[in-house]
Amino acid sequence: MNGLAGILTALRKEQRLSQQTVATKLGISQQAYGHYETGKREPTIDNLIVLADLFKVPIDLLVGRYYMPQMLQSMESPKVVRSKKIINGKEMTVVSFRDKNYQESDDE
Repeated sequence: MNGLAGILTALRKEQRLSQQTVATKLGISQQAYGHYETGKREPTIDNLIVLADLFKVPIDLLVGRYYMPQMLQSMESPKVVRSKKIINGKEMTVVSFRDKNYQESDDE
């Protein structure tokens, strides 16, 4: 599982939501949403907007513009990492995806 499918799965699990809960917010069946997470189907633009709002992330993150796509391709199940950073004097939440085996180094 990689790309959008992996991102949706990771975000849903991070927020401890069921597939049924997300599907209800989208107005689709649980089976249809499940196809998003397996990569069998892709959400419409309207559903991407709802998903971005639900998961509190920009659409760009959902479609792979906020990270290196090669990174997610090598991950089976990425871990969502949220951190607070001060950017241009404003506190922002930064969302990133890491391999489940990723370890922080004290050097960073």
